[in-house]
Amino acid sequence: MSLDTRANHAVRSLQESVVRATPPALPTVTRRHRASLVAGLIGALAIAFGSIALAAMLPDSSGGDVATVTSLISDPEIPNGELVALPGNGGEEIEGIHQENSISTSSEPYTKFYGAADPGTVVLAYSPYGSADLVVGESGEFSLKLFFEGAPTGASFPVTLTVGDQEYDFEFTWLWDPQNIEITAFQGYGQSEAPLPFEKFYGSAPPGTIVTITSAYGSADTVAGDNGEWFRKVWFEGQPMGEPFPITVTVGDQAFEFSFLWLFDGTIEVSVHQEGTTSDSASPYTRFVGTAPAGTTLIATSAYGSADHVVGESGEFSFKLWFSNPPAGVKFPITFKVDGETFGTYYFTWYEPGPVGLTVNQYNTESDSPEPYVKFYGTAEPGTTIALLSSYGASDMTVGESGEWLLKLWFSPLPPAGEAIPVDVKVNGSFYGTYYFTSYFDGENVAVTVNQYNTESEAADPWVKFYGTAPVGTEIRVISPYGSWLWNTEVTSWNSGHLFFEPLPPAGQTFTITVKVNGETWGTYPYTSWYEATAITVNHTYFTSDLAEPYDDLWGTAPAGSLIKIISEYGTSEFTVGDGGTWEKRQFFTGAPYNTQFPVTVKVNGVVELQYYFTVLPPA
Repeated sequence: MSLDTRANHAVRSLQESVVRATPPALPTVTRRHRASLVAGLIGALAIAFGSIALAAMLPDSSGGDVATVTSLISDPEIPNGELVALPGNGGEEIEGIHQENSISTSSEPYTKFYGAADPGTVVLAYSPYGSADLVVGESGEFSLKLFFEGAPTGASFPVTLTVGDQEYDFEFTWLWDPQNIEITAFQGYGQSEAPLPFEKFYGSAPPGTIVTITSAYGSADTVAGDNGEWFRKVWFEGQPMGEPFPITVTVGDQAFEFSFLWLFDGTIEVSVHQEGTTSDSASPYTRFVGTAPAGTTLIATSAYGSADHVVGESGEFSFKLWFSNPPAGVKFPITFKVDGETFGTYYFTWYEPGPVGLTVNQYNTESDSPEPYVKFYGTAEPGTTIALLSSYGASDMTVGESGEWLLKLWFSPLPPAGEAIPVDVKVNGSFYGTYYFTSYFDGENVAVTVNQYNTESEAADPWVKFYGTAPVGTEIRVISPYGSWLWNTEVTSWNSGHLFFEPLPPAGQTFTITVKVNGETWGTYPYTSWYEATAITVNHTYFTSDLAEPYDDLWGTAPAGSLIKIISEYGTSEFTVGDGGTWEKRQFFTGAPYNTQFPVTVKVNGVVELQYYFTVLPPA
């Protein structure tokens, strides 16, 4: 069993257990079941009434009619908990409606409905603690999650699902109790043949419980998350080969004993496997995978392309050999060499592409990377839209002229470590299928880095930006004489964004910015602002006027872009200061009474900078 396969087995218990509920409803009868159910009905009637003749008295039925049957023997093909909306007359399509789970012990409870309905049908799920809806796409299938917020624990409450004009009643029970979560610890593998071995441990505990993993050859620690689950990977170094050694996992005040066996004998045999011997792709390739000692040079050559690869420390390899203009329908050889010596000959055949059909393939199902992603690839008609949707991100693309597509979905924020999360694939807006991905990165084993994006600025609103990497939840503090900022990282690759200084630093003066990580000084960084702020001044010329069109001349200075407002009962102006930083304005006063003082107010960026009184005199 490969490491990936063992990992998949190991983390199954991390996934939330779901219990299928069978709400009060008719049993499922779908077209694929009609033959067996009708046959069973006839047999049951024959036994009950002791006469085939009595069964013959039943009304004639067409091939599309459906009987309502309560079978004493469960049909393994009919999923438990499936409902059916029986049509009013024969021959109509039957809609299957499912509730996936009616109980949850998760910290984020939800129930999921899925089934079939006519395209365009509105599906609505609602409860006292949340609602969700969707419109059924062209495929006629739907999948709808309903999350609950503020739901009571330990009590059942109603959930109603409407599919078009059909209404179904369900129940849901949330059994989350963070203080009574069972303390558990499980081991993922128990042994490894890898040159760089590691082990995965996981389990459950009340949120905040400290978990420590210790051994003579590697240790680690973590904390149970808010969902009551924990996960940790431990790498080993210097361990004996072929001799099991003990590992102690302490969860709170409970200790669990495990052992680990390293079976790597220091040698790696060369093994080569070819994946894909034919293709009708516009960009054909074959892939070689296998094992070889670290540092081994591998070369694959053919008349239509070549590729080389150096094996890494893991001793495993995987690389592609792309072909350029191979002949159609001709099987041609590929020579594979290991450290210059011919290892074997492989073959490949390329065919002319035919009509492009829709295919969807998932490239990877798990990742240990601090920046996890899932990748899908396949074929589709040019112009087809492919979309990947998850609770931790989404991405989409339009298929190009080649008819081949490849799409990555990067997850942000990080998914919970060890938890299989669903990824929905949509094709041209219609649901295609649900796939699963597991990230084993817990956001802790990340090196802290801090980088300064810019060291100076000429802008009127100068800013600095820092970026780097750190475990999720790391406290980053940036301190300067002109502003301080504090935040906790939400992803492993962090970016401060623009940090604006206030008040403005003196022009041309270099000052120091200090960055602290988790309260400890990480480093100091220089910064210089070259912007010289213009002082704000406001002046006016007159207090009175005896002109037929009375006015006052005002002028001043302010930073470029400043908003100037001149306000009075008999005349108002509003304008923005230009790049030069100076302004002037002739303000007319219309309709002011003679010999009566009235106030004039001047605001700069909303702040009153000048207020005086003006009087209009009778013309001389």
